[in-house]
Amino acid sequence: YVLADFTGTDWCHFCVKLHEEIFADPVFKEGVAEDFVLLMVDYPKDKSQQSAEVIAQNEELKAKYAIKGYPTVLLLDARGKVFAATGYRKTSPAEYVRHLKKYVRAKEEMNALIARAEELEDVIESRDEKLKLYGELIQLVSNGSEQYFDDEINEFLYLSQERETPLSQMLLQRRRHMEIHEQGRMKKDVSVMRRYYDREVRFLKGRMSHYCTPEEQKEADEERVAVLNSLPDEQEALYEQLREDAIAACHRYIETYTRKPDLDIYLRRAYWMQGEDVGRNAQLYDEIITELSLKKEEQLRVMAIKMRIAYAEDYPQALATYEEMVALDERSMTTKNARMVLLKIKKAHGEQ
Repeated sequence: YVLADFTGTDWCHFCVKLHEEIFADPVFKEGVAEDFVLLMVDYPKDKSQQSAEVIAQNEELKAKYAIKGYPTVLLLDARGKVFAATGYRKTSPAEYVRHLKKYVRAKEEMNALIARAEELEDVIESRDEKLKLYGELIQLVSNGSEQYFDDEINEFLYLSQERETPLSQMLLQRRRHMEIHEQGRMKKDVSVMRRYYDREVRFLKGRMSHYCTPEEQKEADEERVAVLNSLPDEQEALYEQLREDAIAACHRYIETYTRKPDLDIYLRRAYWMQGEDVGRNAQLYDEIITELSLKKEEQLRVMAIKMRIAYAEDYPQALATYEEMVALDERSMTTKNARMVLLKIKKAHGEQ
């Protein structure tokens, strides 16, 4: 494995402490020698000692792994996939080694679970076993590392569509919060927008892979690479292209590949089709409830999204939607969470 230390050696206080207290200690070096190759990726203020090639390479790694703060310590497998993230810890070198070995043990368990899942045939009879294996795998993912397991989480959410679990509810709620947060950042940072674009395409492609032939999936892979290579650099143009492509992809998958209704695809399409017309935005979610035969919890989920997004500026309508949710199932956790959103809307608009 690779231990990649993203650091700022001449300005970051905790980066220096991490190096002096942990990484430079012989106990640490000896403790990790068997499991890790050490890599330091430095972002100093004084770049006079770095070549143009090193600076460019470091920036590429920063974008690839979405580094947002320093020090960030990533643990990578042989393919360059992150399986854990950590940073500075006020502890001893020996304890830090034990901290890293915990992640190594979890990674080995993940590999075994993935191998068992891949051995199962992609048939309905194997779905429950696959769901169990992927659930166990996700439970092994450390806090702060979820963004590096998008493919595994997408597979788990797909498998749990017909059997919603507390874990799938938590993952969906966390993902929606992340999307709202990242949506706010998109117009400020082109590199973030490109990563979001790639993740959106991968999400849709992951859904499609269950409904198409290997040849169609390969063609979709090639199309994704071509699109990513041709993205514009202007922020607004990139956002508009992402919006148009996501809507088109959702339409295509719904009309061509989906053998049964896929609620997440319908929600994705509604999300990107939103505009300034509040009534139209609300109608998008009403159409989902009308078009699909949804379970009660799924209806509540769609209504909660409608309240949060379509009626974020309209408290009376948000209240009316919440009351519908209460009538449908007052005790549902989705309804209880919606009440907290309703109170925030009320506070934001000074309603009495």
